Amino acid sequence: MMRIKDRAWQRLGQLIDALPKETPGGDTRAKGVTPPPMLTPRQQAAQAAGLSRDQVKQAVNIARVPADT
Repeated sequence: MMRIKDRAWQRLGQLIDALPKETPGGDTRAKGVTPPPMLTPRQQAAQAAGLSRDQVKQAVNIARVPADT
């Protein structure tokens, strides 16, 4: 039986995993332009939720574990 906290971490990982990993607009470094530091959608969501980088990785890894059948 899955506990509430475990289910919450799993759902958090699913939501974060659904967000794009990169910022839209492509890579401007190839054009010789140094872009200002921008946060990806995942980083923005994590920052708004008060999550560390390690917590985001943990949640996504938990979400990727196959469900018991």
